Amino acid sequence: MTRQSRFNVDQHKAASRQVKLVRKRLLDLASDLSRYYRTTGCCYQATIAALQAVDVLRSRLDRQISRECPDDPSVAHVYYTRSTIQKGKDEHKQ
Repeated sequence: MTRQSRFNVDQHKAASRQVKLVRKRLLDLASDLSRYYRTTGCCYQATIAALQAVDVLRSRLDRQISRECPDDPSVAHVYYTRSTIQKGKDEHKQ
Protein backbone atom coordinates (compact mmCIF):
# COMPACT_ATOMS: atom_id res chain seq x y z
CA MET A 1 0.00 0.00 0.00
CA THR A 2 1.50 3.33 -1.04
CA ARG A 3 1.49 6.26 1.32
CA GLN A 4 -0.59 9.22 0.24
CA SER A 5 1.43 12.38 -0.33
CA ARG A 6 0.82 15.33 1.96
CA PHE A 7 0.50 19.08 1.41
CA ASN A 8 3.76 20.94 1.12
CA VAL A 9 4.21 24.25 2.95
CA ASP A 10 3.01 26.32 -0.02
CA GLN A 11 -0.14 24.21 -0.31
CA HIS A 12 -0.81 24.69 3.41
CA LYS A 13 -0.39 28.44 3.02
CA ALA A 14 -2.82 28.46 0.08
CA ALA A 15 -5.31 26.38 2.07
CA SER A 16 -4.88 28.81 4.96
CA ARG A 17 -5.88 31.72 2.74
CA GLN A 18 -8.96 29.81 1.55
CA VAL A 19 -10.02 28.87 5.09
CA LYS A 20 -9.58 32.45 6.29
CA LEU A 21 -11.65 33.76 3.37
CA VAL A 22 -14.46 31.26 4.01
CA ARG A 23 -14.44 32.18 7.70
CA LYS A 24 -14.57 35.91 6.95
CA ARG A 25 -17.49 35.44 4.55
CA LEU A 26 -19.37 33.36 7.11
CA LEU A 27 -18.77 36.04 9.73
CA ASP A 28 -20.10 38.68 7.36
CA LEU A 29 -23.16 36.55 6.67
CA ALA A 30 -23.76 35.95 10.39
CA SER A 31 -23.51 39.69 10.99
CA ASP A 32 -26.02 40.45 8.23
CA LEU A 33 -28.41 37.77 9.44
CA SER A 34 -28.24 38.98 13.02
CA ARG A 35 -29.28 42.48 11.92
CA TYR A 36 -32.40 41.31 10.11
CA TYR A 37 -33.38 38.04 11.76
CA ARG A 38 -33.48 36.66 15.28
CA THR A 39 -30.22 35.16 16.47
CA THR A 40 -32.22 32.16 17.61
CA GLY A 41 -33.44 31.60 14.05
CA CYS A 42 -32.39 28.53 12.10
CA CYS A 43 -30.47 30.44 9.39
CA TYR A 44 -28.34 32.34 11.88
CA GLN A 45 -27.74 29.21 13.95
CA ALA A 46 -26.71 27.27 10.82
CA THR A 47 -24.20 30.01 10.00
CA ILE A 48 -22.75 29.81 13.52
CA ALA A 49 -22.50 26.02 13.19
CA ALA A 50 -20.68 26.46 9.88
CA LEU A 51 -18.27 28.92 11.54
CA GLN A 52 -17.59 26.40 14.28
CA ALA A 53 -16.93 23.70 11.67
CA VAL A 54 -14.47 25.99 9.88
CA ASP A 55 -12.73 26.64 13.21
CA VAL A 56 -12.39 22.88 13.81
CA LEU A 57 -10.97 22.44 10.31
CA ARG A 58 -8.56 25.33 10.82
CA SER A 59 -7.36 23.89 14.11
CA ARG A 60 -6.85 20.43 12.65
CA LEU A 61 -4.97 21.74 9.63
CA ASP A 62 -2.78 23.87 11.91
CA ARG A 63 -2.01 20.82 14.04
CA GLN A 64 -1.28 18.79 10.90
CA ILE A 65 1.26 21.22 9.47
CA SER A 66 2.90 21.53 12.89
CA ARG A 67 3.39 17.75 12.96
CA GLU A 68 4.61 17.58 9.37
CA CYS A 69 7.06 20.49 9.65
CA PRO A 70 8.12 20.68 13.31
CA ASP A 71 11.46 22.36 12.53
CA ASP A 72 10.08 25.08 10.23
CA PRO A 73 9.20 28.22 12.25
CA SER A 74 7.55 29.84 9.21
CA VAL A 75 4.60 27.45 9.51
CA ALA A 76 3.81 28.19 13.14
CA HIS A 77 0.08 28.90 13.30
CA VAL A 78 -0.15 29.39 9.52
CA TYR A 79 -3.93 28.93 9.76
CA TYR A 80 -4.35 31.71 12.31
CA THR A 81 -3.81 35.43 12.01
CA ARG A 82 -1.69 37.25 14.57
CA SER A 83 -4.78 38.95 15.99
CA THR A 84 -6.47 35.55 16.51
CA ILE A 85 -3.43 34.21 18.33
CA GLN A 86 -3.17 37.33 20.52
CA LYS A 87 -6.89 37.23 21.29
CA GLY A 88 -6.55 33.61 22.42
CA LYS A 89 -3.63 34.48 24.67
CA ASP A 90 -5.54 37.41 26.19
CA GLU A 91 -8.55 35.18 26.88
CA HIS A 92 -6.38 32.67 28.74
CA LYS A 93 -5.00 35.41 31.00
CA GLN A 94 -8.45 36.29 32.35
